[in-house]
Amino acid sequence: MKQNQHPDGTFDCKKNGIFAINGQPCQDPWSISALDRGLLYGECVFESISAFGDTIINLDKHLSRLELSSSSLGINLPWTLDRLAVAIRSLVTAADLPRSFVRIYVTTGNGWGMPAALDCPPIWYAFVTPPPPKWNETQRHNGQHGIALQPSDLGFTRRDPAPKLANYAHAALPLKRAIGQGFDDILWINQDREVVEASTANIFFIGRHGDQLEVATPSGKSGGLEGIMRGWMIDLLNSAGIRTEITTIQLDELPRFDEAFVTSSLRGLVPVNKIGRQTLQTCRSSSFFRNFERLFNAGLTRAAGSKIDWITGA
Repeated sequence: MKQNQHPDGTFDCKKNGIFAINGQPCQDPWSISALDRGLLYGECVFESISAFGDTIINLDKHLSRLELSSSSLGINLPWTLDRLAVAIRSLVTAADLPRSFVRIYVTTGNGWGMPAALDCPPIWYAFVTPPPPKWNETQRHNGQHGIALQPSDLGFTRRDPAPKLANYAHAALPLKRAIGQGFDDILWINQDREVVEASTANIFFIGRHGDQLEVATPSGKSGGLEGIMRGWMIDLLNSAGIRTEITTIQLDELPRFDEAFVTSSLRGLVPVNKIGRQTLQTCRSSSFFRNFERLFNAGLTRAAGSKIDWITGA
């Protein structure tokens, strides 16, 4: 596994960030063993987190979910959560980036064969990197104009919330097809025609019915990941007196909603302007989403202790 190469071929921590194995930063070129079981057998869980300078958003919640996801694969985390938190904070400080993506992966270690040998120690990897090229430009555009989602059949129905596994192979081809047809992302629909989530984000719907405001997000019982940013947004809405209904949402119910947005720990909040052929009003200056966006930014300011731009970290 190598880092993205920059045009001059050199390694600059300010450009590339830091990669660590079991907490130990590695020199260029970044690499892992060819016998890593995450590579060979997909035995890997992960978390993606946003950081702004030394401020890491929802780190404790992400590490707690990492432990739960690891447990779903029978992996015992090699370090305690407290020790992991200290190590991640140290890596973020060392990277010294105004805006960084923190990605933590845990695999069952190195070795052939199924299942993993009892004496095979798990390994954890950490990346602390700046956003990729053109990320700022893309996020600014999407934040202003919104993204379009293409409903895509998941092919099955899972009734428990999904763990955070490092396996998105099932989404690669549908996502490529959607982009080829002018969409930005997919919206998974399970076998029972329930809305699940986008490819790497949760989704919220907003509807106005007379004087009543409806805010809804799919339940984990439809099979989606109960995201950390999703939970944070629900808490922010509840604190403002706006009730979010966590419920089953059928695909044919979507026309009753006027607005929608997706949440992820890297992208924050992103408005949705279209689902399939349905056009939404999310990007209007007077939309409810814009009010929720201000609420989100206020929550970020409280978490960071000062006003921060989600995209750049400025």
